[in-house]
Parts: sequence; C-alpha cells; structure tokens
Amino acid sequence: MEKTNDQRCINALKAVLYRYYPELSFGFIGYKECALCMLEENGEWHVFEAERGNRYKEEVFPCVIESCIAMIRRVAFQPDEINRREFEFLDRYKGNVVVEKKLSPNQQVELLTKIINDEIELLDSLPKEEAKKRALKNLYGAGIVDEDGNYTEPYKILGEVDNEAGDNN
Repeated sequence: MEKTNDQRCINALKAVLYRYYPELSFGFIGYKECALCMLEENGEWHVFEAERGNRYKEEVFPCVIESCIAMIRRVAFQPDEINRREFEFLDRYKGNVVVEKKLSPNQQVELLTKIINDEIELLDSLPKEEAKKRALKNLYGAGIVDEDGNYTEPYKILGEVDNEAGDNN
C-alpha cells in the first residue's frame, strides 16, 4: 500500500513539474544526469542535483511528500508561485480535479514526448519482468488494454501491429 501512495505522490509531482517547468530535467525515483532528482534509499527520500555522477545540494526527508515539496521549492522561486504549485501538487495527490491550462498542440506533443521518454528511461532501468508489469499497468491505466492485456477499441489496431512485429522477430 505504501508503494502505491508513493507512486501516486510522484505522479502528482510529475504533473505539476512538467506542466510549469517543461524545459527542466527531472529524475523521479532515481539518478538522472544533469537533472533535479529524487530517490528512496533505506526508507528515506533524497532530493539532489545530479551532475557527472555526483549528487549536489542533497537533502534527506522521512517521506515522499516532503521530498516532492522540496523539489517544487527548488524550481519555484517566488513565495506565491511556491504556494500555488504546492497546493496544486497536494490537490492532485488527493485526487482532486485540477483545471489544466490550454496547451497548444505543439506544447502537448512536447509534454507527452518528455513524459514518455522519462517512462522509457525508467523501464530500461528495471528488470525485464518488472518493466513488463509496469508497462502493462500503465497501458491499462490509460485504457489502451483491458485487465487481461487485450487492446481495447480504438487501439485494437495497435495489437495487430504488435502481433505482426512479434511474428517477424
């Protein structure tokens, strides 16, 4: 249960940081070169700036929520900006609906590309079976596959392409 809450918290943080700071680089739950990172070690959450294999300005927190707020405070400088970002993060964490600002199609593509690239990087770092389970869970959460792993409408064509690609390997 704790890991589910941690992931919900991290997802809320991702939504806020990618929304307002898409030009910055973040490492959620691990080290990422030239990025603001957070990771869990021995039950504690670390927030730091990563560069050339080193951790700079490292802070340690007892829980994921505090580390998420610390990340927000690292990128938001004005007190009113910090307050707005923290409130939005907490609203998202609690599952409240947050009204999104309208993004242009190019901004939407850039944001989705950044999120997908971060997820791919994370999946590449996990053991194969764990990565497969996480990817399937994400596809299910997005409504692309059902609970049995079968593609849903209108994504069935993806399943056909996926099967064809598998047959060619």
